[in-house]
Amino acid sequence: MARTVKRCISSLSAAILIAAMCLSGVPRSYGYGAGGPASSPNTGLLSENCSYAYAAEVPARVADLRVQVSSSPMLRLSWDRIDCDGYKVYRGSKAIARVEAGPGDDLVTYTDEEIEPGASYTYSVRAFKTVSGKEVYGEASPVVKIVDGYTYAAADDEASGSIELTGYTGRDEKLVIPSTLDGKKVTGIGDSCFSGNVRLVRVNVPEGVEKIGDYGFECCSRMQKIYLPDSVRVIGNGAFSGCGSLRMADLNDDITSIGDGAFMACMDLKNIYLPAHLQSLGKFAFALCENLAGVTLGGSEIEAIPERAFNTCVQLRDVTLPKSVTTIEKR
Repeated sequence: MARTVKRCISSLSAAILIAAMCLSGVPRSYGYGAGGPASSPNTGLLSENCSYAYAAEVPARVADLRVQVSSSPMLRLSWDRIDCDGYKVYRGSKAIARVEAGPGDDLVTYTDEEIEPGASYTYSVRAFKTVSGKEVYGEASPVVKIVDGYTYAAADDEASGSIELTGYTGRDEKLVIPSTLDGKKVTGIGDSCFSGNVRLVRVNVPEGVEKIGDYGFECCSRMQKIYLPDSVRVIGNGAFSGCGSLRMADLNDDITSIGDGAFMACMDLKNIYLPAHLQSLGKFAFALCENLAGVTLGGSEIEAIPERAFNTCVQLRDVTLPKSVTTIEKR
C-alpha cells in the first residue's frame, strides 16, 4: 500500500511539472528514466523498474549514423555531434562502448577493431544527458548493417530498391561478389569499396552491376584478374589505379565510359581491347602502364583520345584506332 501511494505521488508530481511546462507556452520534449538497449529504448514516464520518475529534456536522436569498413578488418562509425553529455554505441542490442561528448570537431567517431572478417553485424547509437545523477537517453539512431562482411547504400536509382556495395571486411583472395545482398539487388560497386585491399587476387563482379565507382578497386596491389559482367556501363575515375599486378581486365563492348586514371599504374597490363561502344575515355586512363604493348579501340563512337591517356607507356608499339577518332590530345 505504501509503495502504491509513493508511486502515485511521484507520478502526480511529474504530471504537475509537465503541465506547468506546457502552460508556459514553451514547446519541449521530455523523457524519463534510464536508457536500455538500443533495441528497446525507454521513453516512458517511469524508469524501467518504476523506482523513480522525473522530467528532463531528452537528447536529440543521432540521425546520421555512417559506417566505413576495411579488410583489416576494422569498422569506423561516425555521426554529427549533438547537444548531450555522451553516447552509447550498441552492437546488436548490447552496449559495447561509451563515447564522451567532449569539445572538438563536429564529427564524433568510434572504431571497433573486434569484428570478425566477413561476419554480419548491426550498430546503433544513443545520446544521453545526465540529470540529477541519472542518465536520460534519446531515441536510438537508425541501424547500420554489415551483411556477410559488406556494407551498402541505396543505389542512385533509389526507386528501384537496388544497392551499391560500399565496403568489405573479408579476407578472400578469390572473391565472387554476390548479385543480391540483404534481399536487395546489387547494381554498383561504390566509391573506394575495395580500395587498398591487398588480399584480393581474383574478383568476379556479378551480372547486374552497372557501375564501378571512383577508386572502387584502387591499390589492390595483388589483384591479377578482374571479371566484369556484360551489364557494366561505367568505370569510374581511378577505379583500378595502382593495381600493379593486374594482367587481365575483361571489358565488355557496351561500356560507354572509362574515367580519368581508371587503369593508371597497372604495370603488369600488356594488352587492352577497348569497348566497341566506348564514348568517353578519361585523361591518364592508362598512364604509367609501363608494360602495355598493344591497344585496340574496336568501336566507332569515340572521337577523341584525351590528354596523356597513355602517358609513360614506354612499351606501347601497336595501337589500332577507329575512323571515328578525329582528335589526339597531348601525349
